[in-house]
Amino acid sequence: LLTAVVTLLAQRFFIQPNQNGDLGHLDALAHPILGAGLTLVVSIGLLPFTAAALTSSIRVVDEVAHGQSPHGLVAIKESFAKPTGLAVLIAGYLVIMTLAGTVVGLPIALWLLSRWAVSMPAAVVEDLGFRESFRRSVELTKGRRLRSLAVAVGFYFLAFALPDLVGAVLLLLTSWPFVVTTLLTLALKAILYPVAAVGLTLLFYD
Repeated sequence: LLTAVVTLLAQRFFIQPNQNGDLGHLDALAHPILGAGLTLVVSIGLLPFTAAALTSSIRVVDEVAHGQSPHGLVAIKESFAKPTGLAVLIAGYLVIMTLAGTVVGLPIALWLLSRWAVSMPAAVVEDLGFRESFRRSVELTKGRRLRSLAVAVGFYFLAFALPDLVGAVLLLLTSWPFVVTTLLTLALKAILYPVAAVGLTLLFYD
């Protein structure tokens, strides 16, 4: 819902028709800096928060199932007071995606991803600090790096690459306005990002 609201605000306030009244061109952006800022808010703020929230929920479900946490909502609320999981997810995402954008950095990004695949769930589930979360992920994936890498790459593609790919295909093959394809891309991210977060959390428990 938050993702949809921010996206609609971008459409309402930061996009305007060009001289032909067409929203299908990139020059229809009234304030590209503000538009880019809202995109960052969605991609690096709201969606990672959703991922951390889902991981917290899975943790509580597991604890309730084992009789360790009779007050599920209280446990989830307390986990939000500890933003370590969110910080770990954002930091890992920024480092890996930045490296993956270069030919030289791609092997390093894959190596790090094989080791950091479950760092965010480790932070949320085990209440670890920032550095300890990455160290715990390295420990848990030891001996199963290829499997962890394959699962993580699949979920990263699902959450980050697939929505943009679908948006690009729609933009090239249809006459739909740019703003429509952008909204669809963000909506797809809002659906698939939590799926990836749940998958990586289940990998942690596995």
